[in-house]
This record gives sequence, C-alpha cells and structure tokens, in this order.
Amino acid sequence: IRDGYVENVADELEVGQEVQVRVVSVDVDAGKLSLSMKEEWSGGDREPADLSPFEGVEPDQWLSGKVARIASFGAFVTVTAPDSDAEADGLVHVTQIKDGYVENVADEL
Repeated sequence: IRDGYVENVADELEVGQEVQVRVVSVDVDAGKLSLSMKEEWSGGDREPADLSPFEGVEPDQWLSGKVARIASFGAFVTVTAPDSDAEADGLVHVTQIKDGYVENVADEL
C-alpha cells in the first residue's frame, strides 16, 4: 500500500476509493493476481531480499519458519531456504492460515 509498516489498512484506504496499482504476478492456474500500490523499488531503508535461493522450492514443499510479525491480514514468517543459510520474510495471508474463517490471526498462531 505504501512504504513502511501499515498497522491498519482502513487508515490508508476506504471501500470505493480509486487507486493506481501495478501487476506484481499472475498465477492463472491458481486464479491469483497480486497487485501493488508501491513503486517496484522505492529506495526505502533496506535493499530488496535476495530470493534466488528459494527459486527451486516447489509449492508442495513445506518449510519451517518463525512468525516475525502479525497483522490483521496475516502473518509475516521468516523462512530459511533448503540447503542454505539464506533467509527471507514472506506473508501468509489470513486466507492461507487454515480452512474456514479466521477471526483473529494471533489466536491461530
């Protein structure tokens, strides 16, 4: 949505608001479209993570991770690439935590 941590999405956006977005990725098989309101790299306070050690990880491969931060929309989890010391943070969206409705992310983790 913007650079920096967004604690409450409702403080930044409202339903019906017109916004400019860019397509980050398209997964036709899964029916998923990822969008961003941020520039590709806005020169924030840190460099983008090197995700190349994760390129060969298959979608059915499970990785152990540690919850780094919880938000209303999901949890950021730090994972280590297989056969490597490389780490990266990724978002587990609230809809991917478990089957069914998740009222409170913190209650599930």
